[in-house]
Amino acid sequence: MQADERTALIGWLDLQRQILRWKCDGLSEADAHRSVIPTSPAMTMAGLISHMRWVEHTWLEVLFLGGDKTQNPSFDETDEDANWRTDGIPLKQLLAEYEAQCHPK
Repeated sequence: MQADERTALIGWLDLQRQILRWKCDGLSEADAHRSVIPTSPAMTMAGLISHMRWVEHTWLEVLFLGGDKTQNPSFDETDEDANWRTDGIPLKQLLAEYEAQCHPK
């Protein structure tokens, strides 16, 4: 099966998005917010979901469409890890925000 470049790219992105969500299935809040890398406390599944949400926003809305970057923590020059920080944000909320960013209505 062959697809044009746009269809192939969208399919590949959707596959990667589904894999990321699948990796969160069954995680408790504690596990979702637990860092498994002692030298990188922000590297959690919750942090990865938050980061990827803002990556989607950066590339698709800001860089490609020229949208507003002021709400995006990726552009915070005082804290390079701002888009990884998820203290107090439930995984369910992070996943919903990620889904809304990936597939806006």
